[in-house]
Amino acid sequence: MGQVDAPFGQFTAVSAGEMHSCAVRVDRTIACWGRNYEGQADAPAGQFTAVSAGSGHACAVRVDRTIACWGYNHEGQADAPAGQFTAVSAGEEHSCAVRVDRTIACWGINNTDDGDYGQADPPAGQFTAVAVGRWHSCAVRVDRTIACWGRNEDSYGNNKGQVDAPFGQFTAVAVGQWHSCAVRVDRTIACWGGNRDFLGNYMGQSDAPAGQFNAVAASGEHSCAVRVDRTIACWGWNEYGQLDAPSGRFGPP
Repeated sequence: MGQVDAPFGQFTAVSAGEMHSCAVRVDRTIACWGRNYEGQADAPAGQFTAVSAGSGHACAVRVDRTIACWGYNHEGQADAPAGQFTAVSAGEEHSCAVRVDRTIACWGINNTDDGDYGQADPPAGQFTAVAVGRWHSCAVRVDRTIACWGRNEDSYGNNKGQVDAPFGQFTAVAVGQWHSCAVRVDRTIACWGGNRDFLGNYMGQSDAPAGQFNAVAASGEHSCAVRVDRTIACWGWNEYGQLDAPSGRFGPP
């Protein structure tokens, strides 16, 4: 299975999409691997500071702070805007990035087959980070509160609450399919939104564990986070071992 055949070398950052992954090498070039039916694993030449792998496309921030996107582009999700940016996030059919003036730009699809949800209509204000999921997005404001926008229901019209961000101050945010998670300033984790699969079976992807954490990531029906002792905790659906994190310590030294 090519999607788990990570390349050799040294890297500073990595991002996993639906069926492909990308990483930034220490020389700031990008390597991508996995499924490549729309060119999502054909990383462009050049030097980059950050990369984000989406469903069928990917985006990265160049060293000159412009954005490059490649791969699936049927909804304009790879048509990056002009300008300079500090961060980017690629979702399923839309993407968002933080400009150098800390405002947010989004591009790509802004609705679904059954309605207009505004997932590409970011709120006004200044932000330090942004995370994009399937049909919703979230960002951390400069005052460390969280704003979310886009679809707040699942595919069957059931309210999941994934854009109903909690009160409080946060340092990072992650967006899954129907749920979201964030790291509070006290390093605990808050998750909100759907906690079951599309059939109504309990999965627990929004049941964040106790403890203190430095980073969090959210996917379809599971989530993982790096504890302050650099070990990893995962929760949610585990049919394929996605919660069976390896032992050891992770993160920067």
